[in-house]
Amino acid sequence: MPTPKPVTKEGAVIAKNRKYFVRVGRSVKEIPTGPLVSAADLRKLVGSTVPVTIVGKSVVSIGRRPGILCYVPADPWLVGLVQPALQRMLQQKYAEAGILAAGE
Repeated sequence: MPTPKPVTKEGAVIAKNRKYFVRVGRSVKEIPTGPLVSAADLRKLVGSTVPVTIVGKSVVSIGRRPGILCYVPADPWLVGLVQPALQRMLQQKYAEAGILAAGE
C-alpha cells in the first residue's frame, strides 16, 4: 500500500453553533477544539481562505505553518501515554511526509 502524500489545498474556516469547520471543495470537516486547538485562534480565521494540508482523508493542519495542527491528541496528558519509541517513529513519519520539519 503506497504511503499517502500531503496535499495542500485552499479551504475556508466556518463557524456554526459554537463549532468550527473547514470547507475544502465540497467536503466539510469539523475542527475539534481543546487545549491544543484554541477556539480564539479559529475565530480569527472564520470567513478567510487558508491553506489546508490533507494526508489521505485527514486534515492535519490549517493555516500557514506552524498553523493549527489537527493530528495532535486533544488532551495534553495523552502525549505521556504514547511510548517514547512510538513518539519518535510518528515524528519521523510526519517529517518524511513533509508535514513537520525535521526536529520539530
